Amino acid sequence: MTIALALGLLLPQPSLAPDTANYHLRKVRQHIYYCSNPANFERQGGYLMLDPSASGIDQDYHLKKLVKMGAVTKKTFTYPHLKNTRMNTLHWMQFTHNQLEILDAIAPAGDGPGEDQLSFTLHYTWLAKDKVEELDQYFRQLEY
Repeated sequence: MTIALALGLLLPQPSLAPDTANYHLRKVRQHIYYCSNPANFERQGGYLMLDPSASGIDQDYHLKKLVKMGAVTKKTFTYPHLKNTRMNTLHWMQFTHNQLEILDAIAPAGDGPGEDQLSFTLHYTWLAKDKVEELDQYFRQLEY
């Protein structure tokens, strides 16, 4: 029994949080669920507020791992001839909102609506590739 205990302490133990794509994808989806759950919002000064860090999951860390592993694509879309208008922003936000395989959609902070060129970054799995190309094609047609 003592030998078994000693061997158990000396032999490498399997990781409790394996560094696999499935693990990181699960963490990202847990964070998305947390941020989508109305029970996690609090009313503050007449507004519903959410603290994404309260999920305890660093989504950026897991997305970076997934990109490094090749399980997720990170791509920035920039349309120099389109302005960052409310209508254009709403279009890409609504388009990506319920796409389960588009894991994150963000835009850089700018000078305000209509001041900057339209630009946003998506993190997505290969299953969303056709949908992402459809969105890109939509804006490319508007651009010219």
